[in-house]
Order: sequence, then structure tokens, then C-alpha cells
Amino acid sequence: MRDSALSLPAKIDEDLRALSFTKYLQDVWTLVTRANRYVEENTPWTLAKNKDSERLGSVLYNLSEALRLIGLYLYPVMPSTAQKIWKALGLHTQLTACRMNEEQQWGKLVEGAGIQSGAQLFPRIEHKKTTEQLMENTTDDKKKTVSQPQVSGQDLIGIEDFMKADLRVGKILSAERVEKSEKLVRLKVDIGMETRQVVAGIGKSYTPEGLIGMSVVIVANLKPAKLMGIESQGMLLAASNGDQLAVATFDREAMPGSRVK
Repeated sequence: MRDSALSLPAKIDEDLRALSFTKYLQDVWTLVTRANRYVEENTPWTLAKNKDSERLGSVLYNLSEALRLIGLYLYPVMPSTAQKIWKALGLHTQLTACRMNEEQQWGKLVEGAGIQSGAQLFPRIEHKKTTEQLMENTTDDKKKTVSQPQVSGQDLIGIEDFMKADLRVGKILSAERVEKSEKLVRLKVDIGMETRQVVAGIGKSYTPEGLIGMSVVIVANLKPAKLMGIESQGMLLAASNGDQLAVATFDREAMPGSRVK
């Protein structure tokens, strides 16, 4: 995570010089994505349960330092929210008075700073409909009881099983056909924190040049597998209709590395 943070200054400097604000946000979001992955890798709740206070302190400091930098980099586009992040970290300096080239070094957060609790900055929006609300949308003569959906011939799984699959937004950077194969295409896919090689059997439905730049859904936590001797570091999701495949994609821009759930 520290390496991700240290690689950012050169990237965002180039983005800002080119007035490429979308690319700027995409680059900043690589640190957000890496911090999320850091939480999953180190499970601080388990460290707390096992009373491993030394390791827990290190993990929480690293996450706090990542949040400090995220606040710094978000300031040009979300000044109010960025200042709230710093305030929650016990930093009372006004971001408007800071110089980015001085603050973007790793390790500027002083140990022992008092973390403050505050309002949730990005609350999840959930739309729930009650049975009565659903029935109000039907005509009187067609009202029926709303029941749990059933999938014919399949066992239903719990949300905890579904969440084991790490689905990420991936942007296809390059694509080429695998030699001696009609179906396989070798892809280079940006998933935020890194670029993965993915081999997908979509060659009969898509041309390599038509795939470049497409945002797709990648299963990022599959064990690597070899297809015709080429390692595939993930799986691309697609729907099938006979021999025709339709790659799962998005109807608006999605940041590489964003979690799909």
C-alpha cells in the first residue's frame, strides 16, 4: 500500500499538467482500492480478537496514513469532505494552506494523534420496498402475495457465500488472439491496483480490437489457471446464448478496481 502511495505523486503531477481530471481521479482511486484490499488482507478485527496489539497498531497506522493522503488528493475535487477526513484523523491544519509536494510523503501522520469519530461521509443508499408498497404498484384485480424468489433446479446461497467472490471492474488495455485457438483471447486488464493477464474464450464473439477500452467484470480472487500454456490471472464474466457470448459490462463509466456487488 505504501508503494502505491509513493507512486502516485508522479502520476497525478502528469495528470494535472495535462488537465486530465478524469485520469487524476482514476489514479487517486488506485490508493483507495489498495487500502480496501489492505483491510481484507490484514483483517484488523481478527488482530484485535487475538490481542495482537503490536501488529494491529501497525495496520491501523498504515490505514490512517493512507486516509490522510486520500484526503489530500481528494481536496481539489471534494474540499469539504477532504477536510473532514483530516479532522477525523486529528489533523487541524487547513488543507487550503498545505503544499501538496510537502504533504504527499509517506509517514507524515504523527503517532499518537487522537482519532475522532464523526458522521459517515459516504453512507450507503439502500432502496427498500415493503410488501405493501410492491402490491400498490399492481392493479386491484392482479394483486398477489410477494414471495421469496426461487431459482428452478438450483440451491440458493447466502450473501456471505456470494461475497467470497471478489468481483472487480477491469478496463481492457490490450487484446490479442491466442495462436492456434479460435476462441481464446489474451487480455491485459487494469483492475485498479495492478494489471492482470486474463485469458478468455470470447474470440468467436469479439474481435481483439473491439475489446480494447471496454470496462468488464473480473473475478479477481480465482487461483491462476493455464489455458493452452498461458497463465490466466482471473476470469471475465459473460453470458452465453448458444455459441454467442455477451461480456458483462457497464452503462456508464466505472473506475478500474471498483468492487462489483
